[in-house]
Amino acid sequence: MITLELPFNQELYLQQTKITFRYVYEKDFLKIRRSVIFTTVFILIGIILLFFGNELSTLFFAIAVYGLIMIHVHQESYQRLKDGHLREIRKLLSSPELNLSASLILTEKALRVHYENHCSFTYCSDFEELKRK
Repeated sequence: MITLELPFNQELYLQQTKITFRYVYEKDFLKIRRSVIFTTVFILIGIILLFFGNELSTLFFAIAVYGLIMIHVHQESYQRLKDGHLREIRKLLSSPELNLSASLILTEKALRVHYENHCSFTYCSDFEELKRK
């Protein structure tokens, strides 16, 4: 029987949460990105039309201003969501009763994962058969 104790590292967990946040809320991040692309296109079209003396450029500049406002709104929403999420994670990590340390116990018949103050999982398999392959 092999037992591995895995202490919970709060700093590592917080770093991993920051990294995965963008992927979890990718839909909100894509709204910002899409708004930036469309606004840039409208500004470029407006500049080209202004260069040729067409008064239609004003319409494209007005649409670009609307796009800039939407970028700001989406960015603020995304930032509030991110700040609130990280604030809740920090509050959870600072609670004294939280103990996410785990231990892995490997026997010939099963692998048992036990989280302190939470639950246990047991994975049963015939490891003897795996060793022979």
